[in-house]
Amino acid sequence: MSEEPVPVLPDALVETEKPTRDSELDVLREAADISRKAADNLSDQLKRLTADFEAFRRRVDREKQERFEHGREEVLLEIVGLWDNLEQALAAARAGADLKAVVTGLELIQQSFEQFFRRAGVSPIVAVGQAVNPDLHEVLEHEVRPDGEDGVIVAELKRGYRLGLRVLRPAMVKVARKTQGG
Repeated sequence: MSEEPVPVLPDALVETEKPTRDSELDVLREAADISRKAADNLSDQLKRLTADFEAFRRRVDREKQERFEHGREEVLLEIVGLWDNLEQALAAARAGADLKAVVTGLELIQQSFEQFFRRAGVSPIVAVGQAVNPDLHEVLEHEVRPDGEDGVIVAELKRGYRLGLRVLRPAMVKVARKTQGG
């Protein structure tokens, strides 16, 4: 009789010994090491991300400051040009230039300022003939006008301005009142 070969079982099917307490501790230690390494890796990633974010924040702050400075330079350059025109007008007036020529020069300077304000988004606040609005007008004086309407602005003492929808300076005004002291 020939001997039949004994089948070989794969290792997975071979019954192993029951795990011992030491082998369980080894598995737990290995799992703890893996967890510790993963935590260290995440901690390093967090540190790198934090450093990257801080660098980004500093760069954005620096760029914001540079844009502000550039904008301020542009505005100041325009104002310097307007100032030059005003100095020339004053020099002409002091030198005895014709009054009409001086007034014409000052009107041109005023127009230049108005154009500058328009480009910057600044507009005057309408006051005379309007009802007082405390958000737009500051009442400095009252004038008795028995035939006038109470609370209506009769004179603008100093013009007010807006920048877009925001009030830069309220208009300083004189307001009608029907009776004295009321």
